[in-house]
Amino acid sequence: MSLGYAAPLYALSCDQRAPLIETLLGVGGPLDRASRAQLMAVKAALYAGFRRAGAVTGTHRAGLVVVDPEWGLDIYRHASAHGSLTAVTLDPIDGDAAELEPAAAVRALDEVPAPFAKVRFGVALGPRFERALAQLSRLMPAVRARARRLAVELRGDWRFALHAMQRLQDAGVEADVWILDPLEGEALALAAAIARRDGRDGVCCLVQLGGDDMSARRDAQAAARAPGFIGFGVDPALMHGDVQAWRAGWVTWDGLVAHVAARYCALIDLFAPRDRFLAAPLTLQAHG
Repeated sequence: MSLGYAAPLYALSCDQRAPLIETLLGVGGPLDRASRAQLMAVKAALYAGFRRAGAVTGTHRAGLVVVDPEWGLDIYRHASAHGSLTAVTLDPIDGDAAELEPAAAVRALDEVPAPFAKVRFGVALGPRFERALAQLSRLMPAVRARARRLAVELRGDWRFALHAMQRLQDAGVEADVWILDPLEGEALALAAAIARRDGRDGVCCLVQLGGDDMSARRDAQAAARAPGFIGFGVDPALMHGDVQAWRAGWVTWDGLVAHVAARYCALIDLFAPRDRFLAAPLTLQAHG
């Protein structure tokens, strides 16, 4: 399998990770039954809105749905059966690659045969980064033996991200796709150059969008103009207001789906602009 992935890619985080839970529900620690039901309803709405946006824009086969091996199998099966790409997150629920357990990650690869595997690195170099680097280096042979592509998410200061990319590459951790926080100006071109250095010509980047709608669209537009950036991921924080409106009863579950779809359509249009209108809702069972 050749290194890299150069086709358009638009990612949805539907994995059961602590940042998603805390950001969208404001819940920390173990979930009670009511919070778990709300979380499953929110994840279903995110996924339904994401699928609707893919249908409206004609980009559903460029959708990358990130799931976890514990509670994500239903969404994984549906996405796989309906033409979307999938990724299984290898991080533990309450941590990032610094807490990665190679044995558990290998089980996740075997239980969820998604074409992509995904890991997340934190915000700074130091002991946690070194531990994560060592654990992921140990895991790389299992990832490649199963013909999985690897997406590595680097969160934090752009200087850290670019240096971390080089450290990972030099250690034999070969990402097919890098997911980076928004960059500006020459940093965008530099990130793409590092991703593709030393013959890694097919490797590309995604921009992770967050904040508010205005900043997300600005950052998406900047990345869309940069060589080597093929799409985006969306931080759950961008949907926080919509989710809170649903939890308060101000919008229905179908209304939440529509808001999610509209946001994804607007962002996809910055990468693949065209005239279109919002299509009829896709049929997907509600969970609340």
